[in-house]
Amino acid sequence: MSKEALQNKLKELEEEKSREKSLIKTNKKPANTGKYREVKKVIARIKTMLKTTKRKPKTTQQKNKK
Repeated sequence: MSKEALQNKLKELEEEKSREKSLIKTNKKPANTGKYREVKKVIARIKTMLKTTKRKPKTTQQKNKK
């Protein structure tokens, strides 16, 4: 997926997470009880993917200095 597509998906998931959390906070039973946890995991995966694409790979000289 492209960076923009990941960011759009991240926005959608953040909104869905807030909806699920509001259902939990108001003591209304959500349709799928494990959905909140799953959404949080997917958000973490997307953030990890975005973070790793930002990083620049180390050069071989930097690796050999240690």
